[in-house]
Formats: sequence, structure tokens, C-alpha cells
Amino acid sequence: MYCQVCNTGEVIKLCKPEYVLFVCKNGHKWTEDYADKGGNHERPLSYEITLEDILFPGEKVLFDKIMSEIGKNIDYYKTSTAEEITNYLIKECNFDKEDIYRLFRKITNFNKKHGL
Repeated sequence: MYCQVCNTGEVIKLCKPEYVLFVCKNGHKWTEDYADKGGNHERPLSYEITLEDILFPGEKVLFDKIMSEIGKNIDYYKTSTAEEITNYLIKECNFDKEDIYRLFRKITNFNKKHGL
């Protein structure tokens, strides 16, 4: 899926009860109808949104890499501060600082919104 305005491939699809909402990383939004209203999209069984649903494709890749790194060295991550962990991911794993902070902010906001 590519953005209709800027042609980026960084697009998320969110299923709402009324329509399917698409959002690109550059902030462009558009909606499309479900098949029962003349569109191309099948209605989901549930409209519940998970963390993975709100991550852009590039964020999903980074999230998977971070989770893999945590799995390799779980004891370090259990005893380190958030700042130490972030610095380690930036310096030792060569992850982009801004991308990490954006991802962590998105995860934090999702957790707050869903009472986690």
C-alpha cells in the first residue's frame, strides 16, 4: 500500500466500524469503504487495535530488531535504566536515535491510551 498523496510505502491500515482508515508516515489520511458498502475491504472480526496495528512498516522492523536484541541479553535489560538501554541500542546496535525515541514514544502513548 502506498500513500495516494506522497507515494510513500510507510502506511498503516486501521479498521474502524464505519470505514478503513489509512495513514501515511507524512500525516496524509484517507478512508475506503468495506465490501458491504461498495469497497474492496472485508470487515474484520474485531475492531480492537493492537500495538502492531499502529506501527508503520519501518517501525515494525525496528521493533522486531529491538525485541530480538532484548531476547539475546535479557539480564542486561532487566537491570538497566531506560537511558542505559536506549544508549546501548544506539551505540552497540547502531539503531537510529530519533527512530528509537519515536518508537518508544508511540509505545508509551499506546500503553497509556489502553491503560497498560
